[in-house]
Amino acid sequence: MIEIFVNRMKVVQHTSKVLSLQWMSHLSWVSGLGMATLGLLILTLGSQITSLTCQRSDVTDANCHIKTRSSLGSSEQSILLEQLQGAKIQNYQNREQNSLYRVLLITSDQPIPLTPYFSSDYLNQQHIVEQLELFIEDEEAKVFRIQDYGRSWVYVLGSVALMAGVVSAVAGAERTTVTFDQNASCLKIHHQKLLANWTDEYNLQTITDVDIEQADATPGASEESTATHLSIQFESGNRLPLSLDAEEPSTQQVVHQIRDFLKLSHSSTS
Repeated sequence: MIEIFVNRMKVVQHTSKVLSLQWMSHLSWVSGLGMATLGLLILTLGSQITSLTCQRSDVTDANCHIKTRSSLGSSEQSILLEQLQGAKIQNYQNREQNSLYRVLLITSDQPIPLTPYFSSDYLNQQHIVEQLELFIEDEEAKVFRIQDYGRSWVYVLGSVALMAGVVSAVAGAERTTVTFDQNASCLKIHHQKLLANWTDEYNLQTITDVDIEQADATPGASEESTATHLSIQFESGNRLPLSLDAEEPSTQQVVHQIRDFLKLSHSSTS
């Protein structure tokens, strides 16, 4: 068996009657990896955890600690429990006139925001206020602790992008097998994906040429960046492009091999 690798392409069978080529499309992997990377960046850079811990002690002064952790760093602030008078919800309207909220700790000095950001989750902010005020009033309670995981949209958007990227990379990957079979006088092109498989068949005797063509260039793209593809021409004048995203000199070798197999003339490729 002869194996010639052209980027991701190889000859899997080459006899006097059968020539079979195979390659794996990597475009879905590239786009899927990009989307998954974006999701990870959103989760990594956008996620933030804020915790408030208050403790009463008979040995030392009772105090509260606010800790904020993110991928960009962490911060901590301490408040004497005797200075903490309560909590309330601070309201803010963004440019779209949507109401956002965050918890303000009321102290004898000045209000202290529990988080540096506002949230649309009013019920969660209200729950924090109610639980904290119950702790302040109940002098028998020893420990109070809550955690706020930040903006919910960060986790939703980041998770969706991550999962979509993984699914795109796995489900979109395609293995293509092109078989020139002179015994059956048939050209078979088999497409294999994770969730679908199908085969297209053409009359081998109607193939008049095999060459290399430049893919349609996008506006502003340089000639060097224009991808090439293998093109099969039939008697009807129709062309069947097979995208390989391959370098032209390497693809040229495959074209010569197909032409030799089909006994076509080695005319210059376009």
